[in-house]
Amino acid sequence: MVFDAGHLYGLILLLAAVLVGYLLYAGRFRKLKSGELDRITGSYYRGLHYLLQARTDKAIEALSEALENDSDNVEIHLALGHLFRQRGEVDRAIRLYQNLIARPTLSFQQRNGVLHELGVSYSQAGLFDRAEELFRQVSERSDAYGSALNSLLEICEQEQDWDKSIQVAQQLERQSGEPQGQKIAHYLCEKAAREQAAGNGAAQERLLKQALRANGDSPRANLMRAEQLLLAGQAKPARRSVEQLAERRPEMIPDLLDLLTRCYRQLDDGAGLIQALQVLFKRHPSPELLSRIVALLRESGDPLGAAEYLTAEANGVLSPLILNALVSTRQTELPDDIRARIDQLLLTLSNHLLQSGHAYQCLRCGFTGRQLHWCCPGCGRWETMVPAQASDCAHG
Repeated sequence: MVFDAGHLYGLILLLAAVLVGYLLYAGRFRKLKSGELDRITGSYYRGLHYLLQARTDKAIEALSEALENDSDNVEIHLALGHLFRQRGEVDRAIRLYQNLIARPTLSFQQRNGVLHELGVSYSQAGLFDRAEELFRQVSERSDAYGSALNSLLEICEQEQDWDKSIQVAQQLERQSGEPQGQKIAHYLCEKAAREQAAGNGAAQERLLKQALRANGDSPRANLMRAEQLLLAGQAKPARRSVEQLAERRPEMIPDLLDLLTRCYRQLDDGAGLIQALQVLFKRHPSPELLSRIVALLRESGDPLGAAEYLTAEANGVLSPLILNALVSTRQTELPDDIRARIDQLLLTLSNHLLQSGHAYQCLRCGFTGRQLHWCCPGCGRWETMVPAQASDCAHG
């Protein structure tokens, strides 16, 4: 069974702490026979051993045996609940936590911990209303509000309740001191996208301005605002916004090219577009930029200039996209020396097995996809998806 590394390490630390506690405070066992103490600690050792081997079933068996000899141990109940959830037995985890929370002997801190774990189990079972209520209780009554609010925020995101997401994020920022502007800006952008789909431009503009106040560097808010300006016929401020975004976030340049091209074309400045892209390419070379420059030079009636620029710059950004540009360029009338340079580049490029097509990869978890996701589907992090470059491609 595949074990999530974060849960695994958390459970190992939990069980290790329990075991150390027993050894340090052995006075608790003065009323126990030595054989009983050996059985309890032995079960813990086996549980740790099986967790280190990611053998969930055996770990559950060992910890269940430990509980038979020490049924009051809250930490072992929590660890078992984690394991049940990891194995997909969410209902079993819920029953365990419900029985545990009914105990009148739980300390305040223990009760809040069990409520939080019960909320996580409800959330995993799709019972979001119950989970939300528990997380709110924990966040209002304990010093563990940060964890509870983060869990509550995840539920709000899953339900796409962006107003509630904003409220929880603001509360989390106030209570924990951790900036939440990045997330809040995305929530506001989600709301702006809804208004855009409904044709409510004024509300969309208001929400995008709020998003930029929450996070002035938000690439999504800046991009959506530039698009709105362009549609309103304000090409110059739209162009300025896109060019500034390209300098701040060069990894997004491939996704900005179409909008930037539209800005210059609305201004009827084709030459200015080529010049701006060439300047951008010198600072942030990429296959997408080079391919766009070559295409624009051809469109402007300068196929020879396009070929010369391509062969001069292609060696540093070889990719399937450049392969296509080289093949297309070679089909035009060219001097022999330029054709020979193209042939050499094609030979170099053919030695590399590259996947065709534009893809994105999450910097956090490695998730890949064919389109840009502002929130990674793999790990749920915001703004971690970037264009995946062919890292094994040769650079001359």
